[in-house]
Amino acid sequence: NKNRIEQWFNTNVPSLASRKDKLDPALLTAEATPRVRQNGRGDFKTLTEAINSVPEGNKERVIIKLGPGEYKRRILLQCRMGKGKEQALSMRISGNKAAFYNCKFYGYQDTICDDTGNHFFKDCYIEGTFDFIFGSGRSLYLSTQLNVVGDGLRVITAHAGKSTEEKSGYSFVHCKVTGTGTGIYLGRAWMSHPKVVYAYTDMSSVVNPSGWHEKTQTERDKTVFYGEYKGSGPGSRKEKRVKYTQDIDTI
Repeated sequence: NKNRIEQWFNTNVPSLASRKDKLDPALLTAEATPRVRQNGRGDFKTLTEAINSVPEGNKERVIIKLGPGEYKRRILLQCRMGKGKEQALSMRISGNKAAFYNCKFYGYQDTICDDTGNHFFKDCYIEGTFDFIFGSGRSLYLSTQLNVVGDGLRVITAHAGKSTEEKSGYSFVHCKVTGTGTGIYLGRAWMSHPKVVYAYTDMSSVVNPSGWHEKTQTERDKTVFYGEYKGSGPGSRKEKRVKYTQDIDTI
């Protein structure tokens, strides 16, 4: 259950103070700076200042520590989808071993580009309309809320796997799928070999009974891996799921 997940996390992800002697020296340096504090007691007062402090062409790992408060950055909206539904990234993650805790991401189409590398999200909130988690990352989303807004075609994931050999995919464990309206899809085959699994996830009635969006490329029905394991809530019922859904409960 979820309590056991928390116990596992606290056991296997100890505090920085308790693991300093085990960290790679470069990572330890990255853990130390820079610090953002809105009260002026850190290295910078704003997130923008901290990001701008990283030299162009930097090849070292940098971890920016944020103090309490609300942080906003201006986003360039590149494509209009209609009033109130702009296509613009809130975050693109291409580095390896990136982790996000208690973060909120708001957007419409393409909220998070979970691009490449191993990533971890815990206790987060992600909101969007269409393909709002997409890319070729290999990521675990733990205890995270996926909230779907807007109208029209709405899809949570568009994993960009292109072959069976590719080591990538999205796993949603102990998450919640919420939103407004009905007919939300858990994912679609943007590329030929997407891999997405929802385990122990609570799905409200907003989820389309078929679960996954079927595209015109019917040949992809044989190459996708869409799995569900011990879901809960009215949206998790499997009677009308598309035929290629992997019912991991029976494996």
